[in-house]
Amino acid sequence: MSAVIYPKTLKFIKGLQLITTIWIVLFFTLKSVSVWQPYLVYLMLINFVIIILFWLDKRRAVSKPQARISERMLVAVSSFGLFIGTLIARKLFKHKSISLKFNMKLLAAQLAVTLFTVGLVYFRLVELPSL
Repeated sequence: MSAVIYPKTLKFIKGLQLITTIWIVLFFTLKSVSVWQPYLVYLMLINFVIIILFWLDKRRAVSKPQARISERMLVAVSSFGLFIGTLIARKLFKHKSISLKFNMKLLAAQLAVTLFTVGLVYFRLVELPSL
């Protein structure tokens, strides 16, 4: 019975991950581009680093004798890049895409970042962009 539920659960978790990533990215990038230009450069650089980390971990997973990058490190670095590079790297390298444990950790981190951004708006520390 768990074999039938597992793919649906994994698909649901990945859907939530995609939705929270899109929400966070839209929230932070809808402001004036000139004000956010340094932030966008940071996002590009950190997501490049995330893609490299996933590639390196996949490469090390294939050749067993080398030490792997921990899931905790991958999730932590992914949260600094708003999970954009994580989604790209997982699709490109087909790495850590069916691990339910990793997906749950990633979803928890994404929800924490989403709640943090909602808190910033709620307590008026950051204003919502005017459309």
